[in-house]
Amino acid sequence: MIPNIENGAKMTGLVMYLAGPGRANEHDNPHVVAASSGSVSMAGGAGMEMTREQALALSEQLDMARLVFGTEVTRRDKGALAAAQERGVKGAAAIALATRDENVWHCSLSLSPEETAALTPAGATVQGLSDAQWQQIAEEFMAGMGFDSDGDAPARWVAIRHGLSKREGDHIHIAASRVRDDGSVVKLWFPEPGEDRPKGDKWRAQNLCTRLEESHGLKVTPGRAKSYPGKGSSPAQENIAERTGRSEPAKAALARRVRAVAGAAESEAEFVRLARAHGLLVRPRYKAGSKTEVVGYSVALPTGDYATRDGRPVWHGGGKLGNDLTLPRLRERWAAPDAGGRADAASAWAHHQRETIDPAATVVPAEAESARSGMSWKQARAELRDRLMAAAQGSSTERNFIQAARDKGVLLRPRYAPGTTDRITGYSAALPSSIYSDRDGHPVWHGGGKLDNTLALSELRRQWPPAGPQSATGAMTVNAWARVAPAAAQAAQVSAEAKGWAAAGRSARAWQERIETLADPAAATPRPGTWARAARETAAAMSAWSVHTEGDQPAELARMADALSAASGHRRSPTAAPQSPGGGLRRVAAMMLAASSDDPKYLWLAVFSQLAATSRAIAAALEAEGHAQRARELTAATAAASAKFDTIASGADSARVRANLAAAGPAATRTRTQPPAGRPTDTNRPPTAAPHRREAGREDYGR
Repeated sequence: MIPNIENGAKMTGLVMYLAGPGRANEHDNPHVVAASSGSVSMAGGAGMEMTREQALALSEQLDMARLVFGTEVTRRDKGALAAAQERGVKGAAAIALATRDENVWHCSLSLSPEETAALTPAGATVQGLSDAQWQQIAEEFMAGMGFDSDGDAPARWVAIRHGLSKREGDHIHIAASRVRDDGSVVKLWFPEPGEDRPKGDKWRAQNLCTRLEESHGLKVTPGRAKSYPGKGSSPAQENIAERTGRSEPAKAALARRVRAVAGAAESEAEFVRLARAHGLLVRPRYKAGSKTEVVGYSVALPTGDYATRDGRPVWHGGGKLGNDLTLPRLRERWAAPDAGGRADAASAWAHHQRETIDPAATVVPAEAESARSGMSWKQARAELRDRLMAAAQGSSTERNFIQAARDKGVLLRPRYAPGTTDRITGYSAALPSSIYSDRDGHPVWHGGGKLDNTLALSELRRQWPPAGPQSATGAMTVNAWARVAPAAAQAAQVSAEAKGWAAAGRSARAWQERIETLADPAAATPRPGTWARAARETAAAMSAWSVHTEGDQPAELARMADALSAASGHRRSPTAAPQSPGGGLRRVAAMMLAASSDDPKYLWLAVFSQLAATSRAIAAALEAEGHAQRARELTAATAAASAKFDTIASGADSARVRANLAAAGPAATRTRTQPPAGRPTDTNRPPTAAPHRREAGREDYGR
């Protein structure tokens, strides 16, 4: 059962909405199931379907104490105040803009669609709980929330039921007045019995729902599960997603992107830079009194994707996105840094921050990094995009575009189809290193389609006359690309994809074998949390895959990634020793994030069967440990993704697979030897394969 609390100023508007037809005519038989008193219940029809007149009378009953005593209930919104001050509004005017009237307290209590269906008896006309059950739950809930507390004057409230939600979930709405019958205000923050520190209504609502789930035999909400807690989205976040046309709450998409980046990063510094390179806003949380020691972080989507009503980023702490995404848990993935690694991480965190770190505490201060690059990463990316857009707009052929880009000082690098030297499928571009470079002075490359959808080579070619590789025009185009790609770079590009995916396939296979070793009944019992860590690694790879192939339209891969991440939320004791660094699937996650737009089918063939087998083993282990609900969710998500795999694999380009095997080198056809059990040691980043490992064989790309 999920509570969702909102505050407002108009009781009549709220009650009329709850008793009305709804935004999409979804409300059915609105009626009172519980109330603070008999008079309030009678005003609303005492359980009968509520009429408009009764709804008006009910709102008057609920609002009577506020009207009689003239009590004001206000709150100063700190975010609105800061936004007003940033706009130049000062003093009392800014305070007035940030002051909210909140005399109405509204909370919905919702069951999931799955639980609603499970609670509905065969042939029943009412789905979910009965009115009597909801009445008991509402009364216990409001007593625990302090509205019906002993020693205080009563506060008026009503619980209204009006059918299922759009998602087919049973629920009730509680509308309450913050003004008691003696004119005093209902306190939302007060200490629990035996405690000194006050706690708020949202914490208290979650705590009460846990107790109500247990006492009424309801399904325990994953976010409050004792062993494997999750970080679900609130109804408010889901409502925002619905209003803005998103297929899921922004928080869910953000968590998946952070998990993908964390899985691909080899260090803390690289995590920060990869997050920013993939469009995320990241800011550190420093230890009190320090400007260098980072103890946590917050992350947000760009304001163009998701923002507050004031246009500010919506920040989420890593721990709010997932228990596996707190900074201490992320650091378990990486090897302990030396002094240089710690300085690099400090510099990465400080970049683009208002706070300037102590230059004496780092090897490369933030000021030096800015001076070296000449501009920020965002500015450099925008400059590169503008130059390419100008080149594209003035070009009538592909050759013209190549020349125009070079004339504007843009470095180009073609991407060849695997096993070919005359089929260009894409390109990367960069500014000269004299304008912008990485820390080592090298150009920073961006795929054309990553800069802008219209700059993808496939999109650009739509506006140019077709030119096959065998035609004179096509040959001149190929030569034009060859001139900007030296022979060595061209050869490396031809085999880079094959070697990268071969290495990813090896990593996935080795990871699967390690998981199978853990699942062997004859093997030693794994340490507590081992399966959660296995789920964490696999979730990172699947999240990266979903981010790359599904984007803002999450589907089977996203569901599988989310189910795995839910299984990775094992509560670890704060005194437990840190685990060895992760990275069994780091190469896979990195390849997912770096894959080109024409990679997905090959990507499925390379690693999916191993990841699916790993996921099924994790689900079986969860079932054996007694976490049946998590196991069922993961099994179902894996089955759905596997069905998608069958469809994708059947349409894969077998010729391309053969070309990649050939480009990977003669070792690709050798017979695979059994690797030793244990954590995979091949954690290097793509595209270069580890020299002591063989290249992938055909079986690495089959099911």
